Amino acid sequence: MGHHIEHPNVEISVRINDEFVTARTVFLTIAEFSLKLIQPAFDFSIGSRHIPYFSLSYHKYYNPETGKMTEYGLQAANEMIIKLYNLRKEAILYELQISDSVVEIQKYLKVEEKKVKDETEKLYAERREIRRRFKAGELSQRDYQSNLKKISSANFDMKINLSDKVDNAIKEKLNEFYKKDNCLMKRYIKHLIHEKN
Repeated sequence: MGHHIEHPNVEISVRINDEFVTARTVFLTIAEFSLKLIQPAFDFSIGSRHIPYFSLSYHKYYNPETGKMTEYGLQAANEMIIKLYNLRKEAILYELQISDSVVEIQKYLKVEEKKVKDETEKLYAERREIRRRFKAGELSQRDYQSNLKKISSANFDMKINLSDKVDNAIKEKLNEFYKKDNCLMKRYIKHLIHEKN
C-alpha cells in the first residue's frame, strides 16, 4: 500500500536557543517517521506516533505528490527535534557518569546473557527429545503440545527476567538522574548498553 513507501533523508532545521539544529529522517512514510540529529550530531533516533490508516485522509506526515513533509509532519518533527536536543544536552552533562555505568552494566549483561544462552541450549535439547519421543509414539499429541508450550514459556520468561535485571542495574547505577518521567533518557541508556555490548 502507498503509505508503506519509505522516503528517507529529509532534513528539517529549527532554531533552538539561538542555535540552528538540523535533523534527518531515517525512516519516513505518510503514516510514521523517525529522525536523528545531524547538527549537532547525536547518534540516537526517535520515532513519531503512528497515524492509523482511517485517519490518513485528515493527517499525513509526508505528501508523496510534493515530495515534502506536511505542516502536520513538520510540527511533529519540530517537537521531536527539541526532545532530542534536550536529551543530547543532558547526555553530555552526565557523559562520564553514564559511560562508566554503561561499561559496568555491559559486563554484568554479558554474564547474564551467557546464563540465558546456556539455559536456552538446555531447553532446545529438551525440545528435541520431546519431538523424538512424540515421533516414536511415546507421547500423545496433547502431552507433546503441553510440553512444547512449557518450554516456550520458560524461554520467554528468561528473556523477560534478563530485561528486568538490566532495568534494575540501570536504576541502581544511574539512580541520581534516572527519573521516572524521563522515558527518553531510559531508552537512550539502553541504546548505549546494547549498541556497545
